[in-house]
Amino acid sequence: MYNEKQLTSLIARYQQKAFALALYLIGGNQDRAYDIVASGFAEAIRATASAETDAMFPARLAAAIASRSRGMRAIPSAEDYGLSDVPPEKRAPLDLMKAAIAQLDFEVRLLLLLRDQMRLPYSQIAFVTQSTEKDARMQMNQARGALREQIALLLGKKR
Repeated sequence: MYNEKQLTSLIARYQQKAFALALYLIGGNQDRAYDIVASGFAEAIRATASAETDAMFPARLAAAIASRSRGMRAIPSAEDYGLSDVPPEKRAPLDLMKAAIAQLDFEVRLLLLLRDQMRLPYSQIAFVTQSTEKDARMQMNQARGALREQIALLLGKKR
C-alpha cells in the first residue's frame, strides 16, 4: 500500500494531466471532471499494489477516467483551461486544435489525448483501449488522420 507521502507525490504527478483528460473527454464541465478524476484516482490506487509497482498507474488512471467519461455527452466549453498564460499570437492554433478535437468521436479523442496529453506509451494505450499494441498504433494513425480532416474542415478546406 501507499503511505501518505507516496500518495501525495502520485497525485501531484498526474492530477493536471488527468483533469485535462477528463475535461476534454466530457467537454468542459469542471465539477463533473473533478468527480471523474477523484474516483479515477481512487480506482487506480486500489488496483495498484504499491508505489514500487506503479509503472501501470497512468494507464489504470486513464482507463478509469475513460470508463467514467464514456457515454457522457460532450458539452462545448467557452473556458480556456490552461491557456491563460499563452500569448495571443499562439492561441489561434491551440483554439483550432481544441475545436477540432471537440468535434471528434469519443474513442478518437481518447486515443489522441492518451498519447499527446497523458504521454502514454502504446502498450499502455492498448491496456486502456483493451486492444493489442499493434491495433493501438493503427488506431492512433487513423485518429491522427481524422484530426487532420477535422482541422481541414474547420479551416474551410476540403481534401
